[in-house]
Amino acid sequence: MTKRMVRFAATFALASLLFGCSTGGTDTDQPAPDSAPAVSQGGQEPAVPVIPETAIKIVLEPYYVCSAASIGIEKGWYKELGISFDPEPYGTVITGEDTTQYVASRKGDMIDQPTVQIMGAIKDLPPVKTFAFNSIFYGSVVLGQPGTKTVEDFKKEGHSEAEAVKLAVAQLKGGSFAYDGTASSHSFVTSALQMGELGLQDVSLQAFGDSEIVSMMLTGQLDFCGGMGLSAAQELMNKGMVVVVSASDIVAFAKASVDSPELRSVFQVGWTTYDSYIEENYDTILRFSSVVFREARFINESRQEAIAIHLPFMNSISGSQNTEADMESAYSVLTPYFSFEDQYDWFYNKESPLYFEYSIGAYIQDWVEKGYIQQGELSVDDICIADEVYAKMLELKEEAELNFTQADAAIAQGSESEALETAKELLEKARYYHENYDYLDAKNFSEAAIQWADYSKI
Repeated sequence: MTKRMVRFAATFALASLLFGCSTGGTDTDQPAPDSAPAVSQGGQEPAVPVIPETAIKIVLEPYYVCSAASIGIEKGWYKELGISFDPEPYGTVITGEDTTQYVASRKGDMIDQPTVQIMGAIKDLPPVKTFAFNSIFYGSVVLGQPGTKTVEDFKKEGHSEAEAVKLAVAQLKGGSFAYDGTASSHSFVTSALQMGELGLQDVSLQAFGDSEIVSMMLTGQLDFCGGMGLSAAQELMNKGMVVVVSASDIVAFAKASVDSPELRSVFQVGWTTYDSYIEENYDTILRFSSVVFREARFINESRQEAIAIHLPFMNSISGSQNTEADMESAYSVLTPYFSFEDQYDWFYNKESPLYFEYSIGAYIQDWVEKGYIQQGELSVDDICIADEVYAKMLELKEEAELNFTQADAAIAQGSESEALETAKELLEKARYYHENYDYLDAKNFSEAAIQWADYSKI
């Protein structure tokens, strides 16, 4: 484990310390901060924390929930924390069909997909884990040709919610059905069929890429489709295909248990990386996660600006012509984003069906039932550390807040000097980081502020 610390004179501009210095190499292999300031001893100047420059080989996909990083890049939030995407500016963009191959070949460091999306090949891949969530994918839908009745149609006829879902799904029997072939989509299709008391044997199931599914639905070669990317689904809906049943229809019946098959219709979306990258770059994981949470908050609080940034980028990489209304629908209903505060229940409320061990465990249980893995062969901990990262950030948040109180008192008692001005600047920067979920640097800079305030008294 290395400790990188650079000492600068108090008169050196703080902005250049933040963004003009690079230590290179990797971060620590433990959660301890690599840029923690040293305690002043013997009258020496304390250190000023330095955020290292880090280039990350990023992999994005052309979907609503896998391209929000464009917001953090456009706003400069990754750059603030020394993070650049390799290749610049957006990393590498692939389609869902290439996800498993990219992970297997280690062509990137991080990919904006959760491990449930590659679970079908998880035993053959290098060890990987999802480390941060930003949204929930409710966008899995079963689409039918115009004239197919929907859940809402059956409810209007007087049927209960459960009866309406059953009757809507029952229309799939004997029909030709296509999906994108991913593990999570397969689970959704299976769960949807079960709601109509059907099985895979009751439909003619085929796997195709999104563009093929769109073409085949529009030319009448398919009766139904489901489990494709949201952009493809949105395009088909815009051209008259009807939503027979949606993930939100199904998950309404979910219970707080890994044994709830309805949970196989939804999943938390987030970022995944290799175990080796986590071990060598834990601080980068924390900083990167803070921007992920910041993007989610921005999408909810500054919706129109978020759409203005995100929509053109997503259309450019997907080749689609999604509209502002489509993006609004995605943000509001199909793929809602959740900031740091919003995710608390996912990690600490075991009464919630969306508690992370249930939502991920349901997919593991699905693969056990299908015989692809053995009971006990794969656990949630094997493919997710989002809970650990969340807990670490809560810990750092609390430490930073305690430091703020101490720093305020130390500055009030300090002697007017360049050292005291440095303490004030460091504390201001710490509060900025804290406001934007970078609790690691909030802690580091607030500790340094205390030390510089104390140093001003010497």
